[in-house]
Amino acid sequence: MNKSLFSLTYFIVFMLSGCGHNVSVLPQVTTNYNTNIVNIKANFIGNKKYFPDIFDETRNSQLTASLEYDIIYDNDNLKYDKFNLFNPLVLVGFKLGEDSIAVTASLTISSNLKNINRTYHSECFATTTRNLFNNGGTTEIRNLCLNSIKNNFNAQIISDIQKGELNVF
Repeated sequence: MNKSLFSLTYFIVFMLSGCGHNVSVLPQVTTNYNTNIVNIKANFIGNKKYFPDIFDETRNSQLTASLEYDIIYDNDNLKYDKFNLFNPLVLVGFKLGEDSIAVTASLTISSNLKNINRTYHSECFATTTRNLFNNGGTTEIRNLCLNSIKNNFNAQIISDIQKGELNVF
């Protein structure tokens, strides 16, 4: 009984080890921050959903925050899917391939009156595996990357405010 439980557990762990995704964000910023403490009022240029949480949109603000991002998809492994037809391990969940995504973003904070022109950059790289039971897709990892970049911008800006390198108030 014990041996069969071990075999079943090993099989489940082995099968699920190919599921999921890897995400890495650059630059790595280590700072403790609370987004409720900082509230920067600015005009937004770009998709408001992915602006850092520390910003509050105000149309008549002296500050302008501009967000731009590029997304690169790599679904190159799809051309090798025909070889998976001859692999019997695919039927029990082995991976078919991998989808990758790279997101680069820049956030510019500027004000003519306060003499501020600061640009922050962040990059996110993510991969997810595809198998017979989960065909992947890049929507989930794209949103994960964009939210990770948003949090990275929060950390970069708050770190600069704490160091005294950015005065937006």
